[in-house]
Parts: sequence; structure tokens; C-alpha cells
Amino acid sequence: MFKFYTILRNKGGRNNQGVTTVRHKGYRTNPKVSVNYFNFRQFSFSSFAKNKSGSLATSFVSYKKNIFNFIFSKSTTRPLQLFQFSPGSFVCNIESYPGSGSRYVRAPYSRAIIIRRLGTNSVVKIPSGEIRKFKAICFGYQSLNDSFFSFKRPLLKAGASRNLGIRPHVRGCAINPVDHPHGGRTGESRPSVSPWAKLTKGYRTRLVKKNKKIVVLSVQELKNKKQNKKRN
Repeated sequence: MFKFYTILRNKGGRNNQGVTTVRHKGYRTNPKVSVNYFNFRQFSFSSFAKNKSGSLATSFVSYKKNIFNFIFSKSTTRPLQLFQFSPGSFVCNIESYPGSGSRYVRAPYSRAIIIRRLGTNSVVKIPSGEIRKFKAICFGYQSLNDSFFSFKRPLLKAGASRNLGIRPHVRGCAINPVDHPHGGRTGESRPSVSPWAKLTKGYRTRLVKKNKKIVVLSVQELKNKKQNKKRN
């Protein structure tokens, strides 16, 4: 019988040699289920709703070569190209470039807004607040309004987070100076850094030249505008 999902093995943040490669990860009681990318171009589309999922539907996609996959979507409609959506409509599961498969706005209850058409591109506002261009022939799903509200269960005790595989996070100033740059009362005279002495606040990692063609309005520019308004 074909399995539509694979259960991921609990590794506790260790590699095959037993060395910790990811911090703050422990044993998870309910193991995770893998959800992969899929390509919009080669499929015969059908969908179904999960039990007790409310308005959030899960789409079932079967490929031509008898390969099956799942993807989160907010509606049971077919994917459409971005130029087919009218301005102001909500979209999710957007391709980064034609044929790449779902890359942007993949999380449940998240959505992006299509602003306008600009030549061969569509201008889209993604959940982070950034306004950027996508090729108009990229595919995306229509996101319904009722899927905007998310429902989260509160973690009522410490064991609830441990069951999710989350280990305690220790502050850098509470660690010895041998293990963290903030340890031993050295955090007052220096900016906040990671355990490997890399800046954690305000350090820009994005390539500006590459993204100038794609990004219309970045999150940093939005922050600068808000600061200028407050000063004026």
C-alpha cells in the first residue's frame, strides 16, 4: 500500500556522529510528518478536506509518474496564474519563478495580496510587509478570507513544549564566558551577538544588487518611513 506521508525520525538535533548541530531540540513525542514541495506544471488535480480542520483544506496532488504529494491550501480550487487574479485578491502558495513549485506564503492561515500588474510581472505584498515582483505566469492558490484567523493552543505547562521537541533556551548572559560571548558580565559593553560572535540585531544578510530588480519596497524601507513620520 502506498504511503502518502513519511514519519520523520527523532534525531534530537544530532547528526550521524552524535554531535549537536541544532541547539534547543529534543525528543518529540508525536513525530513530525514530512511535507514536500510539488510542481504545479505536471499533475492531475484533486482535493479533499482533512478531519477536524475547519476551513483549512489540504490538497491532494497526483503526478503523472504515480508519485503523490500533499500541500496546504486555503481552498479546494485549482491553482491559477497570477495574471488571472484581480488586484486586491488574496493568494497563497506562490511560485518564486515559473516551474519552481510552491515557495512563498506556504504557512497555514497566511496570505499575500496582489496589488497590480506591471508589464510581465505582478506586484504582490507578502505577509512580512515586503512588496515584490513575481512573474505573471507563476502559479498560486486563491486564499479565502475566513482562513486568515489562526487558532493556537496555549502551552499550559513546561512539559507541553518538551513534548513538541523544544528544549530550554538559556540566556547568553547566564552562561560562562567560555561558552558564550555574553557570559561573565561582558554583554553590557558589546552589541548582542550569537554564540559564534555574529551580530543578531540589524545585521543585513541580503544581497542588495540582486534584489533591487525584484523588491519594490523592502521591510527595512517600511521601517525607515515609520521612523521618519514619528520624527516629523
